[in-house]
Amino acid sequence: MSFDFGDNDPVVFSVEARMRPDQSYHPLTGALDNYHLIYVVADEQDVIGVRVNKRLEDVFFMPIIVPKERIEAMFLDMADNVNHLAISPDFYNTFTSNCTNSIMKDTKVPAWQYYLDPRIILPGYSDRIAYEYGVLQKGYTREAIRRAAYLEPDAVRAADPNFSFAIRANYYQQLSDGE
Repeated sequence: MSFDFGDNDPVVFSVEARMRPDQSYHPLTGALDNYHLIYVVADEQDVIGVRVNKRLEDVFFMPIIVPKERIEAMFLDMADNVNHLAISPDFYNTFTSNCTNSIMKDTKVPAWQYYLDPRIILPGYSDRIAYEYGVLQKGYTREAIRRAAYLEPDAVRAADPNFSFAIRANYYQQLSDGE
């Protein structure tokens, strides 16, 4: 979850499973308290750029449309959870504390009450929840938003000094091209 307060230096909270060097991630072992729950707090260039350009992961950047007060509250909720984990460590769990549902719990998204919904358990479906709750760009289908949100490694370079601007410009350009 990326927070842009207009200062050209957005902050990202990334909820992740922390593995020991001898471990590799698997959803089943992720359900058995084998990984610690961690939050990586960094800039977009680091968190998103590494995933797109180094790890070659599929990354979708979808700006949400909510009031500024709600964004500020979500940011503070996530920061509080980071501070809580420093005092009381917890485990990553594929079903109850993964990257999607941890953010939903932290930011008090109402859909969290449906935690057994596969769209919450499987992070590749989280855009469906966001679309259903009406927080994505209005006037477009979910499929059009998803296509526009996909960050192509060739289109977005982690070394770009204007990285945050570039990923936003790419999204809005792709949306307008897809009309």
